[in-house]
Amino acid sequence: MSAPSPARRVVDALDRLRAGADAEASERGDDVLAEGFCEAMERMVEIIGALGAALSPAKSDVLGNVNKVRRALEAKRDGLFASVRRAQEGRAHATSPAKGTLWLKRFGEFVCALLREVGETDASMRACSSAAYKRTLRRYHKRLTRTVFAAVLAFPPSRSSFVSNVGTREEMLELADNFEPILGRIDAFLTIENLNDPKPV
Repeated sequence: MSAPSPARRVVDALDRLRAGADAEASERGDDVLAEGFCEAMERMVEIIGALGAALSPAKSDVLGNVNKVRRALEAKRDGLFASVRRAQEGRAHATSPAKGTLWLKRFGEFVCALLREVGETDASMRACSSAAYKRTLRRYHKRLTRTVFAAVLAFPPSRSSFVSNVGTREEMLELADNFEPILGRIDAFLTIENLNDPKPV
């Protein structure tokens, strides 16, 4: 039996995340299981890896933000929103999971947008990655970072290579369908808590 694709591994992680949330819904409310979210984001790094070695710094940023979130957890079953609130109340902003959660959410939005572009269109990888970046991350980046991303995304792998390394169109769209509602809940939480900082970096 062949190993599951990166897209399938993310879908499986999201299934575990939803199953855990459903099992504790009465206790946790609309919160997201932090460890399950971290696992899914770690799996997403494999998808960015399929865009080429030039995005290694982005992969490192994602894993660094996952670690920020994990360091704030008091228990494996902690809710993401609860841990962010707890850190904010303690004013531990330097090590708070709030910024980490914000950038993980944005990274997830970029990946979902990219997979939708690839799964729903026949455009080139360059066109798909550029469209996904413009729709999600670009507004949060200053000019220098935009220039770097534009240069990196201008030379993506071929479409066939990306698909063979990430998964089928169906798997890509299933991932986006499953993850976008979770990212929407996180976005709503960050907005309510005044943590959805729009300033570019």
